[in-house]
Amino acid sequence: MLKLKQYITTHQEALSFLMILFCSGFICGILLLNYFDEKEITSLSTYLTTLPSETVDKQAFFASQVFINSLFLIGICILGFALFAIPLIAFVMFTKGIQIGFSCAMYYYMYQLKGIGEIILTLFPQVIFDTIAFIIVASGAIEISIVLFYALFNGTKYPFTSILNKILTDLLIGLTLILISNFIKSTFLL
Repeated sequence: MLKLKQYITTHQEALSFLMILFCSGFICGILLLNYFDEKEITSLSTYLTTLPSETVDKQAFFASQVFINSLFLIGICILGFALFAIPLIAFVMFTKGIQIGFSCAMYYYMYQLKGIGEIILTLFPQVIFDTIAFIIVASGAIEISIVLFYALFNGTKYPFTSILNKILTDLLIGLTLILISNFIKSTFLL
């Protein structure tokens, strides 16, 4: 618990930035439902609430999801070594919030009060670990991009070794959370 508090304190600015973007996207995703008519909402809800068939290979699903999400996290890490990382990471975080907010609004629209239970039982386990993993890796990537920016424009030496150790630690934590998330998806939700 002490390590978590220390991590939050150390990365407070990047975490606050990402959480503000995520919450803004979440609210926009909820409000986005107002711009669809009944026919579109019905077709979207059918797509959202369709359960996969019993013949889905859980191991193949697990492997593909881990591979895709791992590539995404590695891409975010690599993006941290670019000067333009902050706007791209901000865009991805905002759209992730829109996606989750829209899904929650659809569940609530379809099932009313039961929708809240559906969100907690099906959507929450899928999203929580993925989102935490992304926030951890994205905050590290944003901080690396800021250090790179300052080093470039102030003429200081870029502390490559310490930054590489930090981003690899963040990536390891993120990949572990991705494994947990996809294990939950493939075993309990399918």
